[in-house]
Amino acid sequence: MPELTAFDGTTLAFEEEGSGDPVVLLHGLSSSTEGNWRQPGIWSALVTAGHRVVGLDARGHGRSGKPHDPAAYAGDAMVRDLCTLLDAFGLARVDLAGYSMGASTALQFAASDAGTGRLRRLVLGGIGGDPRDWGAVDDERLALPRRWLAGLEAPDADAVEDPVARRARKVFEARGSDLRAMAALLRAERVHLSK
Repeated sequence: MPELTAFDGTTLAFEEEGSGDPVVLLHGLSSSTEGNWRQPGIWSALVTAGHRVVGLDARGHGRSGKPHDPAAYAGDAMVRDLCTLLDAFGLARVDLAGYSMGASTALQFAASDAGTGRLRRLVLGGIGGDPRDWGAVDDERLALPRRWLAGLEAPDADAVEDPVARRARKVFEARGSDLRAMAALLRAERVHLSK
């Protein structure tokens, strides 16, 4: 799998296939390009439809570098990674599709100066609520990652009493996630859309 170097030296793995109008795919938490886009057949459907498909394994995921420091995921790090990818490919205008965590990154990119003029289409899935409420003090979405984090910090899945945290831990393990990297990402002060 080819690689790029991010602004902070983190290795970013990506895949590319096909020709035509470019579609960039951003996967969800604890997944990868392979798990979110290739295995379900979305990747091949886009290539068959005549698109140039580019998938980025987010930092901490898939074949990309897996920093264990929350600072590596802080702020707009994932948006900056997307910009690195677009610049490396010389992609001035793209269709961008994101799922869950990838949808959050895609929305942040679209709302930023970096997204100005570069987006042709934006496709979002699994965003979980109204993005205008993300990061608010009463945002119920904030409680779930805290529960997952408790599951990741336990010595093993069987030691986790909270069934939601135990299930998340088992999903992360089944996907081959680096649990320390996932915990660092969940601890990070990431950018959310402002109201």
